[in-house]
Amino acid sequence: MKHLKYLLLLVCCCITVYTYAKHADTTTCTADCCCAAGNQTPLGIMTDHVHGKGEWMASYTWTDMMMKGNRTGTTKISTDDINRDYAMAPEKMTMQMHMVMLMYGVTDRLTLMGMGGYTSNNMSMKMASFIMAMPSMQGMQNVSGDKMTSKSSAFADTRVYALYSVLNKNDKRIIASLGVNIPTGSSTLSGPTMFGAYHRLTYAMQTGGGTFGLLPSVTYIHARDKISWGAEADANVNFGTNHQGYTLGNTYDVTAWGSYQVCSFMSASLRAEGTVTGKIKGNDMKIEELRYNDPSADGRYYGGKRVMTFAGLNFSVKKLKALHLLFEFGMPVYENLNGIQMSSQANLLAGVQYTF
Repeated sequence: MKHLKYLLLLVCCCITVYTYAKHADTTTCTADCCCAAGNQTPLGIMTDHVHGKGEWMASYTWTDMMMKGNRTGTTKISTDDINRDYAMAPEKMTMQMHMVMLMYGVTDRLTLMGMGGYTSNNMSMKMASFIMAMPSMQGMQNVSGDKMTSKSSAFADTRVYALYSVLNKNDKRIIASLGVNIPTGSSTLSGPTMFGAYHRLTYAMQTGGGTFGLLPSVTYIHARDKISWGAEADANVNFGTNHQGYTLGNTYDVTAWGSYQVCSFMSASLRAEGTVTGKIKGNDMKIEELRYNDPSADGRYYGGKRVMTFAGLNFSVKKLKALHLLFEFGMPVYENLNGIQMSSQANLLAGVQYTF
C-alpha cells in the first residue's frame, strides 16, 4: 500500500520521541498525576481549550490526505468503467497542507485563534485510448503513456476564531467557538488538462472556495485521572457566490474520542469522525468545459458522507512541558459520495505545539 511508508515514518518518529522523552523524564506516574492534563486531546481537534490571560500558543501541523480509486454512492467504480464514459479517469490524488496556528488568551475564558496554511495537490489520471491521439496531448511534459498528472500549489483559506470557556468545573470542560473563513486561498488555479497545458483546474485541485464562511463549533471534554473523552460538533457554512460563479457545499462534522495517559509523557487516543458535505451550488464555466470529459469537473459530483477512524499519540516531555508533539493516522470506514469521486485511502497528521 502506498501509505505504508507514511505509517512507517510515523512509527519511527514516535519511537524517536518516546526514547528521548523516556530518558528526559523518568518520573513515575501516580494515581493523582496530572502532568499531561490538557494535552490528551487528539491533534485533529483544534478548539478543545482556551489559554490564560496573556498566554500564547503557536503550532505547526503537517497533513497528508491520500485518495485512490473511485466511488459513486457506496459502490466502487473501476477506472476502465469511467473511461467508457469519460476521456479522463482520476486514479490517485494526494493533498498536503502545512498549517500554522496562533492562539492568545484575551482573558482566562476568552481566547482568539488564527490559522492559515499552504496546500499542494497532485492528481494522477488515466486517459481513454481515443484521447491519447489528440494534438493537444502530444508533447505535454505531464503525459506519460496513458497517464496524465496535474499539480497545484497555493495558500489555503485563513480562519479566525473566538473561543469561550462555557464550563470548566469538576473535570469537565465545554468550549464554544465561532469563526470566520476568509477566502485567501485560490479558486482560479490553472494547469495541464486534456484541453492543453494551461487550463482552469477542477474543483478538487483548487486551494480555496472563494467565499466567506461561518465556522461555529462546540466541544465537550471530560478528563479524570489518566482517562479523558470528549465530542465535538462543528460546521462550515459558506455565504455568497465567488467570482467564478459557484459556492462550495456546506460541511457538517461530528467527532468523538477517548484518550488514555500511558505514562507521564505520553497519551494514546482513538477517534471517530463523521462528515457530511453538500454539493456545489452553481459552476465555474471554465471548469465546466471539462465536465463531459472528466467527472472531477462536474460540480454535482462533490460532497457526500464519510466516516473516518483515527489512532493518535501525544508526547509531552516534563522538562519541556510547554512543548508537545502530536500524531494521528486515520483511515475511512464508510463512504457514500455524491456521484463519481475519489475514495479516501488514509490521512496522516503530525504537529508540534509550544505555549509561552
